[in-house]
Amino acid sequence: MPNTAKSTWRRNVNRYVPLVGVTIGLVLILSGLAVVDANPELYMRVIIGIVMVVAGYFYAQHPFLSSERKYSGLRDEVDNFVDLVRRLNRTAIAIGGGPEFDELTTAMRASLARIEELAGKETD
Repeated sequence: MPNTAKSTWRRNVNRYVPLVGVTIGLVLILSGLAVVDANPELYMRVIIGIVMVVAGYFYAQHPFLSSERKYSGLRDEVDNFVDLVRRLNRTAIAIGGGPEFDELTTAMRASLARIEELAGKETD
């Protein structure tokens, strides 16, 4: 099923700033090197281009805009629940049931109760 959720402006900025920065930087470098005569404009283009490439790389590694996630506690518990589902499936395939299967279903019920408690509560 495709993801039809709309992205927020922060997510779009975090997604496209590195690409745009690196692209502009490379265009500046390549256009600067295409110029045959050695003048100050050539050197400035190359320097600005290199700075843009490096800045794009560092921004991709450490975005300065914070995440818009407000419900991180709920997200963590849902991730835990998905992990339990995977473990339950592996157990069902491997042994077909038994006490470990029952323990996992009990853990899933407890996780579901925590999900119900965390729903709608913002966390820092």
